[in-house]
Amino acid sequence: MATLTLDDIRESVEREFVSTKIQIGEIEVVMTNPIRMSKEQRAKLSASMEDTEEATKETLEGQFDRMLGIIKAAVPDKTQANLLLKAIGDDMAIAMKVLDAYLKEQKPGEALGSQD
Repeated sequence: MATLTLDDIRESVEREFVSTKIQIGEIEVVMTNPIRMSKEQRAKLSASMEDTEEATKETLEGQFDRMLGIIKAAVPDKTQANLLLKAIGDDMAIAMKVLDAYLKEQKPGEALGSQD
């Protein structure tokens, strides 16, 4: 029987549930994987994503605002979040690509097969 240390588990989690990193000049902005967020951060992200689903009935500008809300909620460091939002500016295509990159990186763990 193999013995795992908590450090082994932490290393495995770091490899499996990676954060999305966006480089802006010398600064690396980290968009945290939802599974690694605090309960409060996940609630904010979830609320932003729910707002996005509602935005399908809104204007294109409303949808853009919702995308920015998700991006902001995914970056726990407020300074980095504001830097990323400033870098995106009014460019909806850039916001879409940032959000797409973030969402593609997020993968909940797969269920393990039965040990029967």
